[in-house]
Amino acid sequence: SELLGIVRGHCLTNNIYYEEMNPSVWRKYVGLPQGKKKRAELKAMSVEFVKNAYGINVNDDVADSICIGTAMIKKSKGEQGI
Repeated sequence: SELLGIVRGHCLTNNIYYEEMNPSVWRKYVGLPQGKKKRAELKAMSVEFVKNAYGINVNDDVADSICIGTAMIKKSKGEQGI
């Protein structure tokens, strides 16, 4: 959280565009169904997505980060979330 605060502060101070994406939004962009799933199940789904999409095995935090990056790329290309 401290690192995130530093990044936010740097962006605001230097007039750099900065955007955050809520989990429900990035999961929609990468096509992960949400519904009434528990956090552990959602994390496992992001790990599986990364394994299938990129052929790499990573932990759940890294997988979430990759999913967020994928969603931001899709958004920047004008692709719609499913």
